Amino acid sequence: MYTLENTDLLNRIYHGYISLDDIHPDGTKSETKSIQNEIGEIFETTCLDMQLMWIEEAQMKIVESYETFLANIKTFNSREFDTIYCEREWRTTENFKFDINDIAIIILPNKEEGIACYDGFLREISLPRTVTVARWEDLVEH
Repeated sequence: MYTLENTDLLNRIYHGYISLDDIHPDGTKSETKSIQNEIGEIFETTCLDMQLMWIEEAQMKIVESYETFLANIKTFNSREFDTIYCEREWRTTENFKFDINDIAIIILPNKEEGIACYDGFLREISLPRTVTVARWEDLVEH
């Protein structure tokens, strides 16, 4: 999904994601134990403990789902639509596992925010001659 930064939809998604940090099942478990100690064995916590466990599991699933969803959203300001950052095929929350022989080409911007990405990469990384390293700017129609 592509969207401009600071859209209402995107801000609502981020707000919902951040709100998940406000759910604290552990605090409720602690309070439950405290109440049980004060009123004795009359207060049965088994059902409540199970409900809290389900809330905790649901919270973890929601966080994981948000992370996966957000990994596939790229925000842009209007100047960025013609850059390499529009590419999203490799955006994920998982690690990629591949061998150097699986790489056909590496595409980098020449510079980004004053940093020499292309030249810096070539200085720092040693690759076999079979791997082509290209500048994004050389591949894009001008």
